[in-house]
Amino acid sequence: MRTRMRVLHLADVHLGYRAYSRVTQYGINQREADVFQTFERALELMRGLDPDLILLAGDLFHTVRPSNLVIHNTFRRLAKLVEATRCPIVMVAGNHESPRSSEVGCILRLFTNLPRVYVEDAKCQPLRIPEANATVYCVPHRGLESLGQVVMEPDPASKYNILMLHGTLDGIETGWYDTYVVPRRVVRSDGWDYVACGHYHKHVQVESRAFYSGSLEYTSPRFWAELDLPKGFVEYNLDERAKVRFHQVQSPRLFEHLGTIDASGLSAAEVNEAIAARLAKPKDGLKDKVVRLVVEAISPAAKADLDHKLIREARLQALHLDLDLITARRAEGRDGERREGDGQSRTLEHEWESFVEERSIPNGVDRARLREMGLSYLAQAQEELDAAETA
Repeated sequence: MRTRMRVLHLADVHLGYRAYSRVTQYGINQREADVFQTFERALELMRGLDPDLILLAGDLFHTVRPSNLVIHNTFRRLAKLVEATRCPIVMVAGNHESPRSSEVGCILRLFTNLPRVYVEDAKCQPLRIPEANATVYCVPHRGLESLGQVVMEPDPASKYNILMLHGTLDGIETGWYDTYVVPRRVVRSDGWDYVACGHYHKHVQVESRAFYSGSLEYTSPRFWAELDLPKGFVEYNLDERAKVRFHQVQSPRLFEHLGTIDASGLSAAEVNEAIAARLAKPKDGLKDKVVRLVVEAISPAAKADLDHKLIREARLQALHLDLDLITARRAEGRDGERREGDGQSRTLEHEWESFVEERSIPNGVDRARLREMGLSYLAQAQEELDAAETA
């Protein structure tokens, strides 16, 4: 006989996410494969925890139309999870998998063909889960616009009442795409035994019984700000109204931030020497890692005379090298850049990356290639500005 009601809360998996140009031996984008492997690790952990209810708080997929391979593999893995745990799974749709047109169906509906899987992709409404004697009030991302028009109340007929939403709570850092901000009063009601939130990629407790589980992998445009934070899912005891623990899930990919070089007043030779020293810093090298190095206040002359052979060799070793060269002019203008809730500046490059990640794109267009093309054009424009300054 059960002595506790244990819930597992997962969000922002972003299956189908792609980045960089490296592919596996099977022709799959390497970061796409990494994200799916992390998802498999999470499901394996979940199966061993013998949960009573699993909550997926949005953005299981990274796009409205994931590839057939992603859909097929996801369906198989979730079918195995359902069979192994015998517990209900409740999903709400996030912004990434929500079509803009009501005529286009949401891919999450496919999973209602599995036993004990419940999905809400459009409306704010309660779902009764008889297997768990629970009601989950669902707020998918498309339902946020009608949030002020509905009355969200716990169901007195259910022993357990849960609120699950995909959106940004008031006080959480926002992006340009966050049209609707959820008031804190929505999640503060004592009638909710638990509030499962998705959309914000950092794991954080926002109220006494309300949590963002955070993303499962590093998939946001500015994931470097998340490197020191754990990735995984929440385990919560509804009877005790207490978080049991946060289960960390390790990515198969290593990420390395090599810090920032202040290039103020440095010659090209000195900048090259500093870059070489930073690239040589990791004891285990750069092989197959995602690496970032920022060079601030670099002069146009030094930027034009970088050691491209050194940089090219580093890029061949790493899965990806993000070398962010910030010219003196760009550094001086940073006070005018947009800032997020955590105080971090938003460059034009960051804005472009966010735009590409959050928008629906036409079939046949490679999101990763589109992102890199845009960044290339921005870099070219910056170089032309720098050249004009020194002319």
